[in-house]
Amino acid sequence: MSLPRAFPASVLLVAAMATTAAAQQTPPAGAAATPPADGAAAGGAPARRGPRPYAQVIPARAHTERGGITVHRVDDRYFFEVPDSLAGRDFLMVTRVAGVPAGAGGFQSAGSSLTERMIR
Repeated sequence: MSLPRAFPASVLLVAAMATTAAAQQTPPAGAAATPPADGAAAGGAPARRGPRPYAQVIPARAHTERGGITVHRVDDRYFFEVPDSLAGRDFLMVTRVAGVPAGAGGFQSAGSSLTERMIR
């Protein structure tokens, strides 16, 4: 007895729907945590109010690349500065191959587009 060709796809679809439904369930009413009365965070430290100063977020050691969108790298974290003139616009992000080792097989060459993604 052979299974229809659509069977594996339908199994994946059902599994994806079950995972999505489980992720959207709300916790029981008794499990909801109430914030502390003294305004402190859960760890006992005082809650932070307002944004931190720019020099504290982007220190002098940050590696900065300026362009349409300025990118700052601080240790292993990236920060993006989007100017007001670009806010509200669509961006097309294209991933391209920068280089391919000599003798590499396959159909990719330097400059080939791998993915395109629209960011709104």
